[in-house]
Amino acid sequence: MYLKKVDIKEFKKIIFKEYKKIFPRLERKFYMTLKKSYSHNNTDFIEIIAEEQFVGFIITNFIKDNPYIQLEYIAILEKYRNKGYGTNAIKLLKELYKEYDGIFIEIEKVGEGNSDEENKIRQKRESFYEKIGFCKL
Repeated sequence: MYLKKVDIKEFKKIIFKEYKKIFPRLERKFYMTLKKSYSHNNTDFIEIIAEEQFVGFIITNFIKDNPYIQLEYIAILEKYRNKGYGTNAIKLLKELYKEYDGIFIEIEKVGEGNSDEENKIRQKRESFYEKIGFCKL
């Protein structure tokens, strides 16, 4: 398994359609917002590749004069979930950005979603990040 940084054209061709399927509209950024951030060298688009198959993606942001990377989005395509790809991708991401002091994420508060389904997704996200070593600040 490996991570592959891609440019905005590859992002739009491969990742963006999956991004729109996986993340609810209210959690997504507009394509033009992502494109602008990428053009200012503030965003990386990363494909997660396993056995030469596209299995997911990561979007990271850089904040000027901040020694941390922001993990904006990570997603594993549905048919590849629960096989360890997300956990392994985070390990590879940490190695990719080893010159930074760390990686931080922001997630939605558990229990404050608009539905039981949304709250279950939020709980699953929180559990995943805690399981792989992230801690709450």
